[in-house]
Amino acid sequence: MVRVIAEAIRQVCLNPPFRQCAELAKSIVDKYPESFEDRTEEGEQLGNGYYTLSKQLRIRIDFLNRDNTLTRLRKPKRMVPAVDEDLPGPSRKCAKTDSYGCVKWQPSQLPEGENRESLYEKKIELMTIYSKEGQRGADQKRVNDLMTLLYEQQRRDINATPSPTLSDLQNEWPFLFIQKFLLQHFCTLTGIELESRLRESLAGKGKRVLQYFNSQLLKWNKEVKAVLHGIERQMEDMDPGLSAIVVMIAYFKEKEEAVFLLADARKFHPSRH
Repeated sequence: MVRVIAEAIRQVCLNPPFRQCAELAKSIVDKYPESFEDRTEEGEQLGNGYYTLSKQLRIRIDFLNRDNTLTRLRKPKRMVPAVDEDLPGPSRKCAKTDSYGCVKWQPSQLPEGENRESLYEKKIELMTIYSKEGQRGADQKRVNDLMTLLYEQQRRDINATPSPTLSDLQNEWPFLFIQKFLLQHFCTLTGIELESRLRESLAGKGKRVLQYFNSQLLKWNKEVKAVLHGIERQMEDMDPGLSAIVVMIAYFKEKEEAVFLLADARKFHPSRH
């Protein structure tokens, strides 16, 4: 099947990028998940579910192109002229870049009612707030509104060619390096709530990790066994993701304080004084 599809692809494009192979693989997996989706032995989806088929298509196309040097070589990426060269600050150009996995890599339109000059003024306002308030300014509603409004400009600066350094971006967008706005930016970029997705993933994978360690109980040293027995006694109150992390700390002989930040619970619950 991979050979047939690869031949059909090359009738349209001799050397498509991996992204296009992945899009085709995704449509196949969506239609026939039982046959083609990447899964574990327990039936759980691995990754995005269609990486293996994407890779097989790409490898087959590379194989068919092995004797054609001109086909194998990629054309250089076309540069998109900058449209804000008349504004203050360094002028940059946005390159045509792979946006695989993102739902809003580089918005093509400005926010309604805005232009380059008005957005630049709002960016200066953000920098002014940070210079006066520092990270405390992140709690202001105005800062939240501006960071949301200026997402398009943030992406332009991040995707610029030549690529900016982290220090350059931090100078231009200091609030973007605060956890709240970094997670907000990631969610807009990918459509994924990172914190909730991480909790869900830890819960699901944690159960599998615990199941494995319990199935091989006789193999482990006394430290790992002690942790597993402790988790078993408190299973109803223990989060599976957290439990799995504690077990792996014991297995790899790490120090808990190197992974967890310990705090006095009384500081967060004044009623306990």
